[in-house]
Amino acid sequence: AVIQGQFWSTLFVHDGALYLIGTDKEYGDAIIRRSLDTGSTWTTPTNSVTGLLRTEAEYHTAPTPVIVHDGRLWRAFEQRNPPSGWGVNFRAGMFSAPVNADLLVATNWTTSNFLPRNPAWLNGQFNAWLEGNAVVAPDGRVVDVLRVDTPDLPEKAAIVSVSADGRTASFDPATGFIDLPGGAKKFTIRPDPQGQGYWTIASIVANADEVSQRKLSPGSIRNTLALLHSDDLKTWEMRRTLLYHPDLKKRGFQYV
Repeated sequence: AVIQGQFWSTLFVHDGALYLIGTDKEYGDAIIRRSLDTGSTWTTPTNSVTGLLRTEAEYHTAPTPVIVHDGRLWRAFEQRNPPSGWGVNFRAGMFSAPVNADLLVATNWTTSNFLPRNPAWLNGQFNAWLEGNAVVAPDGRVVDVLRVDTPDLPEKAAIVSVSADGRTASFDPATGFIDLPGGAKKFTIRPDPQGQGYWTIASIVANADEVSQRKLSPGSIRNTLALLHSDDLKTWEMRRTLLYHPDLKKRGFQYV
């Protein structure tokens, strides 16, 4: 298939149909498409009943999970507001819709408020949050786990809470930041299918000296891809190095 106007997107299957959700361009509208022939042809999101979900802001996202929980589908997005710069104006939020709804109809989707970053968080070392993951926490709540851009180690992620109706996103900086190797780059968190916690594949910083001695930001180091596990979504353990290359400048394992 050839698709015009699709950016920063996730494929997922729901009720026997294939969907593609993301934006129509860099910092564009939020859109969704549906295919009934395994991806050969797709709907075109031209209006509010054909997949054009939101147009009132500049949206940002990544190929992050769409999950089903408590009768709803959930997908994290960010808004860039005000519409300028990278990261500093990204606001974290969540889209959700009933599982039995027509997903191409904009009014069937609920959006939370979108939380701005506070530059004072992490002792003034908080540059941005982005590329959020919709995840069901151990206590059954839906949360948005976001990549966090910081200039130094340890790498961090942020856990934003989302209300059960999908309308309210909230964040406590005193408890919401966690240490996550690879958290300064894009990652995808998925639950263990046998119920044994959570897994992610992330581009970790294998050698801390590469940050301090070479004066590199953690987000720029992507030469080591690792498998990590967590029992509680907060404490993460590296289980295995998957890919490695000694060249920091021109080799990156990312967006797996």
